Amino acid sequence: MDTTLQTKASSDEVVASATDAQAGNKSWWTQNTMSYDWKDKVARAEFSREWFDEIDARFIDAARHFAHDERPFGKIIPFDQIAGKKVLEIGCGMGLHTELMARAGAQVTALDISPKSVAATRARLALKGLAADVREVDAETLDAQNEYDLIWSWGVIHHSSRTGRVLRNLYNALKPGAELRFMVYSLDGAEAYAVMMSQYMFGFWQIGRASCRERG
Repeated sequence: MDTTLQTKASSDEVVASATDAQAGNKSWWTQNTMSYDWKDKVARAEFSREWFDEIDARFIDAARHFAHDERPFGKIIPFDQIAGKKVLEIGCGMGLHTELMARAGAQVTALDISPKSVAATRARLALKGLAADVREVDAETLDAQNEYDLIWSWGVIHHSSRTGRVLRNLYNALKPGAELRFMVYSLDGAEAYAVMMSQYMFGFWQIGRASCRERG
């Protein structure tokens, strides 16, 4: 029997079922889009060309330590290999990767659990005169077999309530010999550690020193 909430007998902690967790994921990512404007809001009309340009610049800058070579995200997305290929993107967010892969000539199917992300990506493509199949779909329910030459996902699948199910679905959706590329967060990685040290921890140390001087 699938219950919405399960309570641990040994504590007061309440754990959401997978179904309820995914509903929460959908709600959260609809209200908190990956637009890199959480602290510093973009002073442009949402979904306008200028708005997309600004959030793209922020996204590209945030990934500068490990994602780019001659072009944005060129280290990790094989743009020179996907022209004419069927590409599936899991979690399109505001649609930058969808746009870049469509510009490279791929036949892109872009999925997202959030209706706002779907709307944003469709608006982006319309503004840029590009085409892709953008759908509101939960990757946990994906039912495709031997269909795609490449599957791409950026910072998405670890948020799922059943990441193992998502990976199985993506594996099944690949053509024989095709490739799945994805990014998930790992605080153990050397590059992640270097970024945290340079951008965050030294900043915290400086704030801490100033605070001690003021109290001192």
